[in-house]
Amino acid sequence: MPVAIKRILLALLLLCQLPIAIAQQQIERPKIGLALSGGGARGAAHVGILKVLEALRIPIDYIAGTSMGAIIGGLYASGMSPETIEQHLTSMDWENLFDDDLSRTKHNMRGKINSRLPLINAKLGVKEREISLPTAMIQGQRFSLELKRLTLGVSEITDFSRLPIPFRAVATEIATGNPIILSKGDLALAIQASMTIPGVFAGVEIENRLLVDGGVSNNLPIDVVREMGADIVIAVDISTPLYHQDELTTALTIVEQLTTILTRRNTETQIAALSDRDILIIPALDDIESADFKQTGEAIRIGKVAAEAIKPALSRLALGEQAYHNYREKRRIKPTTPIVEFIRVENQSELRDELLSSRLSIHSGAPLDLIALEQSIDEIYGLDIFESVRYRLIEEAGKTGLLIKAKEKRWGTDFLQFGLNFSVNPRLGDSHFNASSAYTIKPLNDLNGELKTFVQLGREPTLFTELYQPLDSESEFFVHPILFYSTQYVGKYLDDNLVAEYGIKKYGVGLSAGRELGKWGRIELGYRRFLGDLDYVSGPPKLQGYDFSGGELYGSFKLDEVDDIYFPREGFRSTLRWTGSRRSLGADNDFDQFELQFNLAKSWDDHTLFATGSLNSTQDDNAPLQDQFTLGGFLHLSGLSENQLIGQHTALLVGSYMFRLHRSKYFPVYAGASLEMGNAWQSRDDISLNDMRYASSLYLGPIRRSDRSILPTVMPRAANTASIFSCADHCLWTETLPPIYYRSVDSVYHTPVSRPLREAASMTDSSQAAGPAI
Repeated sequence: MPVAIKRILLALLLLCQLPIAIAQQQIERPKIGLALSGGGARGAAHVGILKVLEALRIPIDYIAGTSMGAIIGGLYASGMSPETIEQHLTSMDWENLFDDDLSRTKHNMRGKINSRLPLINAKLGVKEREISLPTAMIQGQRFSLELKRLTLGVSEITDFSRLPIPFRAVATEIATGNPIILSKGDLALAIQASMTIPGVFAGVEIENRLLVDGGVSNNLPIDVVREMGADIVIAVDISTPLYHQDELTTALTIVEQLTTILTRRNTETQIAALSDRDILIIPALDDIESADFKQTGEAIRIGKVAAEAIKPALSRLALGEQAYHNYREKRRIKPTTPIVEFIRVENQSELRDELLSSRLSIHSGAPLDLIALEQSIDEIYGLDIFESVRYRLIEEAGKTGLLIKAKEKRWGTDFLQFGLNFSVNPRLGDSHFNASSAYTIKPLNDLNGELKTFVQLGREPTLFTELYQPLDSESEFFVHPILFYSTQYVGKYLDDNLVAEYGIKKYGVGLSAGRELGKWGRIELGYRRFLGDLDYVSGPPKLQGYDFSGGELYGSFKLDEVDDIYFPREGFRSTLRWTGSRRSLGADNDFDQFELQFNLAKSWDDHTLFATGSLNSTQDDNAPLQDQFTLGGFLHLSGLSENQLIGQHTALLVGSYMFRLHRSKYFPVYAGASLEMGNAWQSRDDISLNDMRYASSLYLGPIRRSDRSILPTVMPRAANTASIFSCADHCLWTETLPPIYYRSVDSVYHTPVSRPLREAASMTDSSQAAGPAI
């Protein structure tokens, strides 16, 4: 046989054996599994370790994770790169993710008006006439939406073995304490179940089992990843270490220690099962606590350092460049936007289905619009009926659909709220104190009617019962009847000294109707009928009180887009109002009043500029004392007592700067300064820019406690407090709770713009401001 033919045959033989050799190499390569433990914010170290594994070309064939390990592991298994995961983790607003409350700008106008009442945010549920509490402080509404957003690219994959990297999440069945291995279903829901800290986050129900954080049963799932088929396990332990005895000084640390003991024991059991072939990585995260998500970047760096420290051990698992390229290509997934062919709403409440579906701004037959979907879910959640509103993609008859599931609050949709407010004026040596509560019944019917009763005891006793009843499924039109009783006090000042005081009692009824303009505005027309008396409380005996009667029509336009009622950083708010008092309606006097108020805030970084202004006028200078306009108090000519100036006409303009000293959603602290000008006049002819009074203030506040915390403790929102140093004709120091940043545009009684709950104004000497002689 010629030599050339022999060479050709030999080459063909070698080429035939090459695929067999490559296939044998692939078969003989040990399967590598990655076990990622839980540990809260410390889990960001997993990302740094993944970066090193990819740099070393180490293939990962299986992943199992618990808690934060399930989040990182699930995202990586879905095809997301470590760099993309890092970008998401470092840009997340973790405080907002762990707060179920919608931002104020996302509330409807009814919710915004309710937020002006002196009540804390925390609500005690009432069910079957008994106080009922939720099973956890946080229901996880925002966090579930974020997980759905992050896993949307693989949302149609319900078998986790079909993910780019087969994945398992570990949770705990709260009824038995047994670990539950989640291998199918909704990936985002499985991840959420795995990291649901009992008592802090509400348990997740999957296949009729209530699941919580997997850390208490299997925090480092080495056995799980081995059962998936791993020959070699890379285990990463970032779990929280035990406290030393001298650190166990509070009830909180004791409770945390008990949980950590359970976690450490099962973690050490798993570590003991590692073989000589396996690799254990324990990043040095001593200074990072499980709730300190602000150190995400530092935790990632520490994880990278820990992995680089054992490069020699890891390098023996590395693939060649071509083999690793082939491995990556097989696991690459191209994100697609699903076409939604049908939409279904699962309504687990008394509300009519149309009331929920009318709030959806997404349409079938089009690609899924995630932004519109999340806005729609916020609209439904903002009805304040549901503990959770979640969605998932479903397949039926070969079509892709969207299922939105709204789950009613298990602890009851009726609720109680409580509040406290006081102010101290050291110059006058007086203090005012009020304690309040409210009971809300909702939904009264399938249109989400609401009945609220508010009671306030203390300096200003107040009672009202109101019905807010939407008239259509879109909640555009409404009626609003109200019964009310109030007692307030007005004072007469001479040279800024209180010389007399009257008490004003008022009781009556009201009825209004209007239209909501989305979440940003409201138009309202109404009628009020009331009786009252003004009685002498203190001062010279010659001062006499009187009875009065009121009957009036009113119309108002309100616009409200500020992000906080007390210390806003962004937004605009305005009210335009007309009030017509008529004898034919039962009033003592005929008069017309017009009111305009605006508030504007704009921020950059920690700096905020805001402006406040108002113009109020009685057309013929003939409104009785109890219906005149007032000025005085913080940011309403600071340095004067509250409502010290009174007149038929008022004008006010305030400019202020505010600096955020402590950047926190739960404990923000602000310092600010204001410049103010304004006055009150009894006659239109007296109005003049040359007759303006000027004031300024320095203030510090609020120190706010929240009803939500990412820590396993209950911290009710106690208060918004402010310390104020202000000057007009004199200077004074005031402590307030809550701070009166914005006067209520209108109280529950629909009073003039420039007045808070007390409708009758304080009386002042004519040399201070125009007022009646008494």
